[in-house]
Amino acid sequence: MEKYLALLRGINVGGKNIIKMAELQSLFSALGFAAVFTYINSGNIIFATTCTDEKALQAKCEKALQEKWNSEIPVFIMAANHLTAALKNAPVWWGQDITAKHNAIFTFAPLTAEAFMKEVGHNEYEQYYCYKNIVFWSAAAKDFAKTKLSRIPGTALYQQITVRNSRTTYKLQQLASGV
Repeated sequence: MEKYLALLRGINVGGKNIIKMAELQSLFSALGFAAVFTYINSGNIIFATTCTDEKALQAKCEKALQEKWNSEIPVFIMAANHLTAALKNAPVWWGQDITAKHNAIFTFAPLTAEAFMKEVGHNEYEQYYCYKNIVFWSAAAKDFAKTKLSRIPGTALYQQITVRNSRTTYKLQQLASGV
């Protein structure tokens, strides 16, 4: 069986799409996934399955969420070993400075990390590195409001991504790989 991560977009934020993690875990188990567990309240699920088609897994999860909660919740699916490879290729500056914000931006296909950054742009307050469908992004916390990334919430482009901070991203990789 292969381990996967499902990153749900836009749940338990601002009083919208409120979903208890225990209910989410039960739903994923009912879908036939094994070793299902969640991490924190922002829609991070780790599970195992014999299916290796990430698009099919995404469709299956999104359909189940729609049926259960009558809400369209985008789901980013990624093999756990993909996250491990991405973090091994992350730039050395990402996640290191405790005075900075460090985000992993996961882009929903067909949007690529490079296309996302080309659309958003960047300035002297932020740095980024693209690895497949992930953007590793950092900026000093004091300068976040000056970044191009800070201006995209509420845009159509923002609807095509889900974001996790570096601590959450590293923890998900640790949990998924059983370390």
